Amino acid sequence: MLEMTNVTFGYPKNKTKVLNNKSISFEKGKTYALFGESGVGKTTTLMLLGGLEKPDEGIICLDGVNIADIGFQNLRRNKIAYVFQNYQLFPYMTAIENVLVAIRIYER
Repeated sequence: MLEMTNVTFGYPKNKTKVLNNKSISFEKGKTYALFGESGVGKTTTLMLLGGLEKPDEGIICLDGVNIADIGFQNLRRNKIAYVFQNYQLFPYMTAIENVLVAIRIYER
């Protein structure tokens, strides 16, 4: 189970609180969708759950273990996959070259 408990997060640059004391859980094997108007925290929630951002308050657990204790890099390398909305590809490379770069980075 992936679980976010009492999480608060804000972007310091514009001092905007995006999430305030939010909790949500996801059971293994089920499909979920996050939807809502722009600016309500959908992408921020996914970035927090994927270990790409750290909550200001609260905890995020995977199978009962705080993801901070797992280690964010370890979490992304071994536990959670994240596909970016704009894919983050190198535009001067082919699709295969982009995949090979990722594999080489992963093998390090």
